[in-house]
Amino acid sequence: MFQAKNNSAICLNQSTLNDVSSALSPSIIRCLSDISEMDTVHLSVDLVSAARRIVGFLRSVNECQWIHQRPTIIEAIRRYDEVWMPLIANLTVVGSTPPLVLPPFDVEWVWFCHTLNPVGYKKYCESRFSKLIGKPSIFNEENEEYALMRCKEIWVQRYPAEPFENEVESDSQDPPLLNEDLFNEVQKHKLLYSKFSQPYLYELVYLIAARQRYKGFLYMIQRFGDGCFRFVPAFDIRLMLLTHQSYPTAYADDLKDMWENMAKVVGLWETVQEKEVEETNKIWERTFDEPYEKAGGEIAMAKRPIYWEVSDVDVNTKYKSMIPRFLLEVCIFVRLNARMKATNGDMKRNFLRLRMVRCHRELKLDKSIPDFSYDSWRKAWHLYCEFGTRGLIVEFRGRGGHCFKGSKLVNSMSFSWNDLLRAPSITLTREIDQVRVLASVTPPVQAPYLLKCVPDRVTDDSGAMISDVILKLNNYRPQKGRWLCRTVLDHAGRECFVVRISTEKVVGTATPKESPDQWQAAWQFSTGDELLINCGSSTSSSSLSFSMKSRESSDSFVMLLRGRKMQYQDKETESKVAEDEKEDDDGFVTLVRFTEENPTGRATALLNWRLLVVEFSPEEDAILVLLLCISILRTVSEMTKEDAGGLLVRQRLKEAKLGARDWGSIVLHPSSLSSSNTSPYLQPWYWNASQVMAQHEDTGNTRKPAPVEGGDMLCNIEACFITNLLIIFMAMEMKVSALCIIFLLTILFSESVASFPSSSLNTDSICKHTPHADFCKYLFSSNKLFNTLDYGRVSIHHSLLNARTFLDSINQHFLAHPSNSTSKQALEDCRFLADQNVDFLSQISDRINSSTDSLDSVEADDLHALLSAALTNVETCLEALESTPSASRIKDRFLQSNGTKSFSVSLAVSKHWVHSSTKPERNHVFHKLIDDTYTPLSVFMSSNDKQTIYEYATGKRDVKTLTNGKITVKQVVMVSHNGDGQFKTINDAITAMPNVTGDSNEYYVIYIPTGVYEEYISIPKYKQNLVLVGGLSTNPTIISGNRSVGDGSTTFSSATLAVFGKKFIAVDITFRNTAGPSKYQAVAVLNGADQSIFNRCTFEGYRNTLYVHSFRQFYVNCHILGTVDFIFGNAAAVIQESYIHARLPLPTQDDVITAQGRTDPSQNTGISIISSFIRANDDLISNMGLTKIYLGRPWKEYSRTVYVSSSLDGLVADEGWKKRDGDFGLSTVYFGEYDNYGLGRDTGDRVDWPGFHNMTKTEALNFTVARFIQGNKWLPATGVHYFGGLRD
Repeated sequence: MFQAKNNSAICLNQSTLNDVSSALSPSIIRCLSDISEMDTVHLSVDLVSAARRIVGFLRSVNECQWIHQRPTIIEAIRRYDEVWMPLIANLTVVGSTPPLVLPPFDVEWVWFCHTLNPVGYKKYCESRFSKLIGKPSIFNEENEEYALMRCKEIWVQRYPAEPFENEVESDSQDPPLLNEDLFNEVQKHKLLYSKFSQPYLYELVYLIAARQRYKGFLYMIQRFGDGCFRFVPAFDIRLMLLTHQSYPTAYADDLKDMWENMAKVVGLWETVQEKEVEETNKIWERTFDEPYEKAGGEIAMAKRPIYWEVSDVDVNTKYKSMIPRFLLEVCIFVRLNARMKATNGDMKRNFLRLRMVRCHRELKLDKSIPDFSYDSWRKAWHLYCEFGTRGLIVEFRGRGGHCFKGSKLVNSMSFSWNDLLRAPSITLTREIDQVRVLASVTPPVQAPYLLKCVPDRVTDDSGAMISDVILKLNNYRPQKGRWLCRTVLDHAGRECFVVRISTEKVVGTATPKESPDQWQAAWQFSTGDELLINCGSSTSSSSLSFSMKSRESSDSFVMLLRGRKMQYQDKETESKVAEDEKEDDDGFVTLVRFTEENPTGRATALLNWRLLVVEFSPEEDAILVLLLCISILRTVSEMTKEDAGGLLVRQRLKEAKLGARDWGSIVLHPSSLSSSNTSPYLQPWYWNASQVMAQHEDTGNTRKPAPVEGGDMLCNIEACFITNLLIIFMAMEMKVSALCIIFLLTILFSESVASFPSSSLNTDSICKHTPHADFCKYLFSSNKLFNTLDYGRVSIHHSLLNARTFLDSINQHFLAHPSNSTSKQALEDCRFLADQNVDFLSQISDRINSSTDSLDSVEADDLHALLSAALTNVETCLEALESTPSASRIKDRFLQSNGTKSFSVSLAVSKHWVHSSTKPERNHVFHKLIDDTYTPLSVFMSSNDKQTIYEYATGKRDVKTLTNGKITVKQVVMVSHNGDGQFKTINDAITAMPNVTGDSNEYYVIYIPTGVYEEYISIPKYKQNLVLVGGLSTNPTIISGNRSVGDGSTTFSSATLAVFGKKFIAVDITFRNTAGPSKYQAVAVLNGADQSIFNRCTFEGYRNTLYVHSFRQFYVNCHILGTVDFIFGNAAAVIQESYIHARLPLPTQDDVITAQGRTDPSQNTGISIISSFIRANDDLISNMGLTKIYLGRPWKEYSRTVYVSSSLDGLVADEGWKKRDGDFGLSTVYFGEYDNYGLGRDTGDRVDWPGFHNMTKTEALNFTVARFIQGNKWLPATGVHYFGGLRD
């Protein structure tokens, strides 16, 4: 950071401040969201993406203890100074973008620290290399890997004696220090991550808001930088400034006109003077009329009262009743309008009250109106809220007179979290009764889980509640198997586990075992962990000690520390005397996990075994934590011969009022704590655990359990998931001299799948599965049929006759009636599809006529896919004819001949073509679904493989050797504009490829190097097994077009790429339609190819971007961009691990992601989006609040779309799904969601249509790669990366 030349001279006197105030008249006060690069400077680097990468990089540096050791740093500085900087300087060309190379990790850390001193770094570069050395803009892992690999190649070539990695030993003697200034610079930033460890720093919404505030900060420096005062960056602005500085050439070019003024910014590690903060605040407020500080944007980041850090993984998603907690930080600022001065006397009785919408309705935080100012914004409240609270309410209230002690509500305003997240800078300002209130939030991110155990409700064997009268008659003695139960509640009071008897499958166990010497108890967990407990010579729990061992994990180990340790130990606890500390920490155990990356340990859970309460990070297993807690309690109870944690209390006598003050829902920031806000429910629960967890019992019904309850033999304890997904079965049997406890964790879910009906069926059983039952019965009534294939032969014969007649009619009309261009194109589309149908039905007819009884499952799936595609072709064709009035007779004739109905009946029959003896073993398939991945297709993945393909295409290698053991590449050609390849256009290369039909594993590869190819490509059905391979993803291959319905094309013919050849593969290609949002339908890709694969491809368009027309399709690692119905069609399409970006639509439109076109319930079609990310594009985020994102709408009567295990952006509408035309399809569609996460995942306010489903795991499995598109049967042959089932 720049250092000020004369700190004593840097001040802002009152006259200067008055000059600033007069210069900022109300007429020229700027709105922060309106500040553009025209008003300030052009930012030549993507600060949002760059900041995300830097925060991740700092986290990696923080976790790597090796890099902070003195010998390592000294060696890294030598490598940076002697090797890296000369290397990168040699590659750098002045005026061009920095070369795409990245140094080793240790050198990059030194480079990063050096760039944070822009003046010193610039002098260093210019003195040594006579030019400023820049850093490449690399923001994704794939490009990083490529840049690092390229750097290694150059490094090894130029410095063969210099190892690429830092190989210095940590215990070696310090080498000579060559650059002390740089060493001090690196040491200074050792703890930099501690300043930027907030978990919301990875959130796009936060970073976009921070970038806008950074622009405002630069605007403020531009206008007032000539004064003699210094500027103090807020936290979010500091992050953007640091990011900007880390790209030296971009920073120098962008701020060349402000270079001197930037020296007046207070440095990262400089001491901030209170006067400097005050002056910066005043200038900002008078420039933008809003407070300078905000949630996540304070000047001095105080220690958070809660433990909240980044979680890379949540291992508890497998427990479906556990709902993650999401926390956000909230700041409320208040400013009085000048018009209130006239009524100042009346204001003394008025005050503001803060309340929550949900979860903590008892919250009442009051602030008197006189506490606020007319001249500046004052912070009223600073707190942390769960996202489930929905929002906050600020009430304007007046106190009563001398005779009335209460208050009266005058007015109120509300701020919902969703509204705030959609607002510019995630900040909203509202006004009531001359009081202006500004609320700002940080994006919600996942926080630790909170679970507590409470006594179970007492029930009879049927599960019904037992009345108190019956219990009293039985002397409160328990029923067999119905006592010593515990129900586990989460932070919001939702039940996660309940004690019940079960003999279901075991998921996990905790079993007592013989303890070794010097230990008094031992437990063996099925997780592979062993728990040893010792009370010493005392019977008091204060002398407890623990040991944890793991047999299954060699890369980490766990320690259990008695009491609240590390981040759970607040300052008050630290200052207490030993006696007080012993009392406060009684029952607490901190779980600390040590890993190779973090040898100093990190607390991942806090347990209070006495109260049976746990808090744990998402990466810590809930079952392990619960078993630890209950095992410790049970052991202590046995050793002390007393009911230490009230385990014998068997009945929950009074329910807590959920939503009144749910624990953990609100935590006040230390700055908002006061003598009037001392409620333990507004502080971390472990500060006052006993008070927070105190049971609210009705004194009229309070009773203590009889001391002899259960006698000597304690009855069985068991526990189950409320949703029947998980059961914890605990068989507890204790005698005076022995302890025998077993906890069994079991999972209950149905693995059953819908089986096919029997192959021997009558007409009624066949026809009830089709929407056209009467026609179906008529079709089969005059035929003597013996099995399902007989039914198939009749229906397919009828369908084929209709298809041929339909094609003939179209051909005749096409020749006899010249049409305008649009009508002609519609007829061309229809003729193409009708010709396909004749071919499809002929294939089916030939196959079933050659079979005597039944088909195997693979063949039946293939024929069913052909029939579904044929019906889709019919519907597409009929829609095209609607734009051709002269062809209406053809459409009417086809419908009158029951053409569509015959296709539908054929589909219903085809579902019965698999004989029961040939059906696949579903349970066996399921065994492979959980995480079934395959080796990537090496020929098409890495940059090395691209080089290999290039050598084959140019004849430098023999193509016969090109195989990865799964497929054989028959031929490789290259397209190049400059003549390097065999063809200059992609279409020429496709035309030259040999025709391929039938089943074959010989592939034909067309290599398309980096560049933009403005072509319209159509791959016909007889060009099978074709592979298009693009250049490097860092500089992509782009195929671009701009046809649209608005310019006279049909939707079908507007596609930039249309593909119909089976087994088509595309890798690393961007497909575009640039027609724009006002041109109606404009398709980038139309896919009608069976068993097609798009890997690492991008589809860019607006309305109707990706047309998944028909057949079985697979998309993985792709990006899909659009506005309205931008994924549509009637294929069986699975989109896996991809990014779906909703763009900014026209002002009158909302974004709708999917419009699925299933017209018959027997079709195998639908859109399944699995483990993907639904995001708002940057242009939509910058216009938050104007547009809603819908997951889909019912395009056709039986539309089918599901979202499974995907991340849903906060801009997704609460209702989720959108109507198309009144009530059309609402009861017949199938729209489903399962196991999604993110801000838009909450299905509580989803549509209540009969066709919307909160799916179970069993239902979700039917839409996986293996089951929905039969992927396990054809994807492994290509070697493409995928998983067949659901991610655990």
